[in-house]
Amino acid sequence: MSGLNLFRLPVALGLVGLLSSGPAMAGIALETLCLDCHSGDAPGAVAPRIEGQHAAYLAAQLQRFAERHREGFPMSALSEGLDAAAIARISSDLAERPWVGSVTESAGSVPPEGSERLDALDCASCHGADYRGGDTIPRIAGQHQAYLARQIAGFSIGDRHHPPLGGGMRMYRLEAEDIEALAATLSALE
Repeated sequence: MSGLNLFRLPVALGLVGLLSSGPAMAGIALETLCLDCHSGDAPGAVAPRIEGQHAAYLAAQLQRFAERHREGFPMSALSEGLDAAAIARISSDLAERPWVGSVTESAGSVPPEGSERLDALDCASCHGADYRGGDTIPRIAGQHQAYLARQIAGFSIGDRHHPPLGGGMRMYRLEAEDIEALAATLSALE
């Protein structure tokens, strides 16, 4: 599994309970629990960039993992037992960090076919004209291409919930080339 250090997983699982013990531990836990997999500088990563993402979005997703409304290894296990205060602290700490945009060679080079597909799906109606989202809507511009492709594919086949707002209802039954074009375009946006 790309981006996951299995040797650190037992340590990370043991640190979950420490998140609620104070701000000093939260800083250590962020580095150990979150950023080993969610680093902004890991090209080809399948885990999303979360530094600089919107705190409300991060909190909502952590809550979904903690309550088992969203599943994913190792997030389901890592979020188990997190209380509202720990979720708020983690989300706030991550949101305050700078966003590290795409580090791929195609960064800044936006494929026209992907832009056409974004327009056709009306993604900007929720994610904003610059695809930086806001509040509980995630920033998707500059996100890891492999992560975006996996999530869009999940929306397309109904494995992942996409809110029925804006163009969200049209995320079903996308072709593989549409998924790749969307992911490449969004990843390349600054």
